[in-house]
Amino acid sequence: MQPCEETSMPSQIDEVNEELRELLRRKADGLEPLSDDLRRTLRRSDRRLARNGLVTLLTLALVGTAAVAGLRSLGRPSSKRPAGRSPSVTIAANGAFAIARADGIYRVQPDGSGLRKITGCPLSDCDAVAAPAWSPDGSKIVFAALPKEGGSEAEGLFLVNSDGSGLARITECAPAGCGMDQDPAWSPDGSRIVFTRIAGAPATEGTIQLYVVNADGSGLRRLTDLPGYAETPAWSPDGTKIAFDLQGENGQSIDVIDVNGSNRSVVLEEPSGSGPGAPAWSPGGTKLAFVMSAVDGGSPDVFVMNADGSRVTRLRNDPAPEVDPVWSRDGTKIAFVRTGSGGDLYVMDADGRNPRLVLNGVLGRSWQPLPAR
Repeated sequence: MQPCEETSMPSQIDEVNEELRELLRRKADGLEPLSDDLRRTLRRSDRRLARNGLVTLLTLALVGTAAVAGLRSLGRPSSKRPAGRSPSVTIAANGAFAIARADGIYRVQPDGSGLRKITGCPLSDCDAVAAPAWSPDGSKIVFAALPKEGGSEAEGLFLVNSDGSGLARITECAPAGCGMDQDPAWSPDGSRIVFTRIAGAPATEGTIQLYVVNADGSGLRRLTDLPGYAETPAWSPDGTKIAFDLQGENGQSIDVIDVNGSNRSVVLEEPSGSGPGAPAWSPGGTKLAFVMSAVDGGSPDVFVMNADGSRVTRLRNDPAPEVDPVWSRDGTKIAFVRTGSGGDLYVMDADGRNPRLVLNGVLGRSWQPLPAR
């Protein structure tokens, strides 16, 4: 990850928007991957990856990236937990990956088999979809959809059942007061979704902040008011905290806040150009996987640390950028995306050993939880 250019915030965001749309168009047209410099620029907005289009490719993860209509048709979320209590952490079994590609959301088994399309882009003037995220019970997927520049439909987050039915919009992000709904992440009880959005009107003159919305699209509210870019939120397994990365003028950090937006603490902070970003909680909530570049300017690699920021350990050291980590639901594996040749999904042991290719052409991914067996 490279430092932000020393320009004004409005021009930075406008530049990111333009470059992101170009990346998505290039991906959709099957052209060669864009330069690593552009990917790093797009990482600022993730949105990664996709990418986050990319998502986050990966919206965060440098692309990150990345993981987007009909509110009334959406089912009500699962019952909310009693006030003042947090759900116990349940370790689930490993299901399928949900992945974003330029033309829609797909699912694929961890061994690379069974690839099938779940849904196309819900917009008639679609540029791409991004940033899929499985619900805690593994029955639904939330994702982002981006219209073509100048399109008539607003981008936003959408929800779909795992079989492709029940497609519904849950957020609507229309210019000029809004831009880039991205990086959705579920609360452990399935009742709420945290995501990133440009805050400010017009969108090119704002910062990227965290927002939260109920799973039925109601109750939208802004969660943070921070200088810079707050991205790639991840809800802790016990439901009490949200981790995210914050990119500001003086560097980049992984921060943690309470779910009401209070009590922000910096877990890990590094100079601009090194990261860190894309935090992902381990299923037990004791560790965070994340991506960070070496201090010598090397490509981003996957790291892991304790949830309090101690015992930072580099899992990978590869010339190609490796980003967007996510834990398997049983805690034994970590998936990541290698972006040097496009978007290649890999799975490795949780200690960084035995990486293996799952699938090429991935612009964002999420690992499905299944009931523990």
